[in-house]
Amino acid sequence: MTRYARCGGKIWELIFPEKLVIVRHTETRMCSGKGSPKYWVSIVKPGQILYEMS
Repeated sequence: MTRYARCGGKIWELIFPEKLVIVRHTETRMCSGKGSPKYWVSIVKPGQILYEMS
């Protein structure tokens, strides 16, 4: 995508990861607190625009 926009083109990324996914270990007991943060995700709905180019 950036290959075609080199000559003065602009690219806008319209999505941003806003939700944190927390993962607990498999052998952890219940009620021992939250797990450690693993990665960030972005919720994309059908029809949502991801990138814009000009």
